[in-house]
Amino acid sequence: YQPPHVGYLALGDSFSSGEGVQSYEPGTDSDSPKNKCHLSTLSYPYLAAKALGIADFHSVACSGALSTHYFAEAQYDNTPIFTWTAGEEKQEEFLKTAEPSVVTISMIGNDIGFGDKLTTCLTLPDDCFHFKEDRQAIANEIYNKSDTLVGLYTSIKQDSGNSDVKVYVLGYPQIMGNGSCQLNVPLSREERLRAQGLTGYLDAVIHAAANKAGVQYI
Repeated sequence: YQPPHVGYLALGDSFSSGEGVQSYEPGTDSDSPKNKCHLSTLSYPYLAAKALGIADFHSVACSGALSTHYFAEAQYDNTPIFTWTAGEEKQEEFLKTAEPSVVTISMIGNDIGFGDKLTTCLTLPDDCFHFKEDRQAIANEIYNKSDTLVGLYTSIKQDSGNSDVKVYVLGYPQIMGNGSCQLNVPLSREERLRAQGLTGYLDAVIHAAANKAGVQYI
């Protein structure tokens, strides 16, 4: 399927694909052939395109996407021919083919194992990352992705084939507040504050990289 001109193309990971909200596009919640991009019609890009009246829109965001899935490889690649299904081509290839005028992207959370770190906090009997050295190691891991992010955003501008392309980088939302958690989310107040700090620092690094690359942070 070759869609009409794509004016707005959404790239990125689960925070752009809409992991968990269901209403997934055909072929993106499949076991055979495997494709678990979980691209939801209720995700941010779909809602933004609808709210703004953008008809020439397409999303190829994919749950679990790493920065390497933009530059180097497709996440699944189940077909030998080009397909517009999320995860079946590297995201750079989608961008070069679409030549959009507007791009949104959320990316890097999987590169630092954000989900794995949260899972660790849920499974440990004691507070996770309690010691300063542990927290500093995570901060260093995030900071060391700065150059990757600058390179990613710069490549998006170049790969779009449009000198006037508008690139909007999405920050990650705070996933919990200061109130008590449900019984099935056994995180202490210290762990919740730590998660807020981790997300805030991650967004600060993303914001700085966006400024350096000359794209817009949201």
